[in-house]
Amino acid sequence: MLVAVYVALRTAAAPDPLIQAWIVVAVVSALISPLAGLTVLAAIGPFTEALTDAGRITAAPLLLAGTTAGVAMRVTIARSIPRFTWPIVLAVALLLGTGLGVVHSWLSFSPPEGRSAAELWLVGIGAALAILLAAAWLAWRGEARPFFVAVSSSVVAGLVSSIDFVGRGALYGGPLGWLLRSDDYARLSGIIPAPNASAAIFVLAFAVCLAVAVLETRTQLRLLALASGAIAAVALVLTYSRSGLLAAALAVVVIVWQRWRVRGLAVAIVVLTAASLAAVVAGLVREVPMVADQDRVTAWAAAVRMWQAEPLIGAGFRSFEWLHAGFGSPVLDAPHNEWLRLFAEEGSVVGLAGVAFALLTPLTLLRSRSVVAAAGVVTAAAGTAAAAVFLMAFFNNPFTYLQVNVPVFIVIGTGLGLAIGLRDPLRASTDRRG
Repeated sequence: MLVAVYVALRTAAAPDPLIQAWIVVAVVSALISPLAGLTVLAAIGPFTEALTDAGRITAAPLLLAGTTAGVAMRVTIARSIPRFTWPIVLAVALLLGTGLGVVHSWLSFSPPEGRSAAELWLVGIGAALAILLAAAWLAWRGEARPFFVAVSSSVVAGLVSSIDFVGRGALYGGPLGWLLRSDDYARLSGIIPAPNASAAIFVLAFAVCLAVAVLETRTQLRLLALASGAIAAVALVLTYSRSGLLAAALAVVVIVWQRWRVRGLAVAIVVLTAASLAAVVAGLVREVPMVADQDRVTAWAAAVRMWQAEPLIGAGFRSFEWLHAGFGSPVLDAPHNEWLRLFAEEGSVVGLAGVAFALLTPLTLLRSRSVVAAAGVVTAAAGTAAAAVFLMAFFNNPFTYLQVNVPVFIVIGTGLGLAIGLRDPLRASTDRRG
């Protein structure tokens, strides 16, 4: 109901007081029912700016605050905490470590830079990890609804972005224009004015739909997943994102390996070769100059030098943006590698925690597939999506976008919660209806 009202208000270009009233109601609902809050956030997250839209504070960060506060209250009052697994422990460590990085920046730089660091953390990696923990707690208690809503909204994001791209503004200037953020039609951006960030959302949807299409046994669900995955794949191709194509190829390899094992090796060779050729073709179509790739490598080297200068605690959260030129990256003010960023800005301990999180999270999710059949499809889908998006994070900065963090970390967190609780979300929903 809340989602339908929000869509109606935005489509009708309702005045600010009505939007603000909706936000108040939604946040209160999230405090009362974190499940409702996270579900609404999953629905609108890919389409909502991080902090402000035309000078107004948007719904997404406030909904996230209400949801996490609601979860925290229930955990404190009921002391209902699941057993810890390494991905959850590492997520908490990263949340605390990057949060301390914000404090470091606040103390080391000017107040405006300290505030900008805090703002980015609140909608970036801080929000991502808070979403993961909230989704994991809810899934541990048997609630996987945000997972399905997040994937559905990601597919819708691919659909509206593709329609607008092919139609050269068919939606952007109309009543549904609020769903989109870009009117640049050289490459599909659509929901985010950055093609690689949009590609991360489409990769997530593609990976999950592919997993359901291959691993699910029910024909209707498989057909729905195939159709949805095709929509996401088309949107991904139109972004001309080379890292996105490689991530999609990795998703194919992981799922085929889950389903067929030995034959997966042959498929892996074919898919990776095809993806590599497609990435080269995408670069040629976009006429990507070699200097652009060299700038990315230069930024990586600068991040390494920044880490070497302060190996223990790093230079502070968001500091690469302010110090990049001095460390040898005159063009790019972001490292274009989320894992190297942790080393450069938070130091060795947080950096190693990030690498361990990136490796152990997909492995934990994929390994749990054999435990419970239907829940195993969800955890395998979440593990595949995690592996694909984490690969993209090696070449880009997806975790600085709340629009990416909402669906990605809801999916991953739900998978982890199901793996901990060994819940079957499909059977649980059937039992509730009965």
